[in-house]
Amino acid sequence: MTVLAMQHLAVAAGVPVVATAVGGIPELAENGKGALLVKSGDSRGMAEALLRVLHEPELTATLTSEGRELICTR
Repeated sequence: MTVLAMQHLAVAAGVPVVATAVGGIPELAENGKGALLVKSGDSRGMAEALLRVLHEPELTATLTSEGRELICTR
Protein backbone atom coordinates (compact mmCIF):
# COMPACT_ATOMS: atom_id res chain seq x y z
CA MET A 1 0.00 0.00 0.00
CA THR A 2 1.34 3.43 -0.88
CA VAL A 3 1.80 6.28 1.58
CA LEU A 4 -0.88 8.26 -0.24
CA ALA A 5 -3.33 5.37 0.08
CA MET A 6 -2.60 5.05 3.81
CA GLN A 7 -3.12 8.80 4.27
CA HIS A 8 -6.45 8.59 2.44
CA LEU A 9 -7.56 5.67 4.61
CA ALA A 10 -6.60 7.43 7.83
CA VAL A 11 -8.39 10.62 6.85
CA ALA A 12 -11.48 8.70 5.67
CA ALA A 13 -11.57 6.89 9.02
CA GLY A 14 -11.32 10.19 10.91
CA VAL A 15 -7.86 9.38 12.24
CA PRO A 16 -5.23 12.12 12.40
CA VAL A 17 -2.00 11.47 10.54
CA VAL A 18 1.19 11.27 12.61
CA ALA A 19 4.19 10.27 10.51
CA THR A 20 7.89 10.71 9.93
CA ALA A 21 8.92 13.41 7.45
CA VAL A 22 10.67 11.09 5.00
CA GLY A 23 10.31 10.19 1.34
CA GLY A 24 7.26 11.75 -0.27
CA ILE A 25 5.33 12.30 2.95
CA PRO A 26 6.23 16.02 3.29
CA GLU A 27 4.85 16.50 -0.23
CA LEU A 28 1.52 15.00 0.85
CA ALA A 29 1.17 16.62 4.25
CA GLU A 30 2.37 19.79 5.92
CA ASN A 31 3.38 19.61 9.57
CA GLY A 32 0.61 21.07 11.70
CA LYS A 33 -1.87 21.27 8.81
CA GLY A 34 -3.65 17.98 8.41
CA ALA A 35 -0.82 15.99 10.00
CA LEU A 36 1.94 16.00 12.56
CA LEU A 37 5.30 15.20 10.98
CA VAL A 38 8.36 14.18 12.95
CA LYS A 39 12.00 13.91 11.88
CA SER A 40 13.16 10.41 11.08
CA GLY A 41 14.75 8.73 14.09
CA ASP A 42 13.18 11.16 16.58
CA SER A 43 11.43 8.64 18.82
CA ARG A 44 10.83 11.23 21.53
CA GLY A 45 9.24 13.59 18.98
CA MET A 46 7.04 10.77 17.69
CA ALA A 47 5.92 9.89 21.22
CA GLU A 48 5.15 13.56 21.93
CA ALA A 49 3.15 13.90 18.69
CA LEU A 50 1.14 10.76 19.47
CA LEU A 51 0.46 11.95 23.01
CA ARG A 52 -0.70 15.31 21.65
CA VAL A 53 -3.38 13.69 19.48
CA LEU A 54 -4.44 11.50 22.40
CA HIS A 55 -4.70 14.35 24.91
CA GLU A 56 -5.73 17.30 22.74
CA PRO A 57 -9.12 16.56 21.20
CA GLU A 58 -9.31 19.98 19.52
CA LEU A 59 -5.97 19.35 17.78
CA THR A 60 -7.15 15.91 16.69
CA ALA A 61 -10.37 17.35 15.25
CA THR A 62 -8.47 20.12 13.46
CA LEU A 63 -5.88 17.75 11.97
CA THR A 64 -8.60 15.38 10.80
CA SER A 65 -10.68 18.17 9.26
CA GLU A 66 -7.68 19.76 7.54
CA GLY A 67 -6.50 16.39 6.31
CA ARG A 68 -9.91 15.71 4.81
CA GLU A 69 -9.85 19.11 3.05
CA LEU A 70 -6.39 18.43 1.63
CA ILE A 71 -7.42 15.02 0.31
CA CYS A 72 -10.63 16.33 -1.23
CA THR A 73 -8.84 19.13 -3.09
CA ARG A 74 -6.31 16.82 -4.74
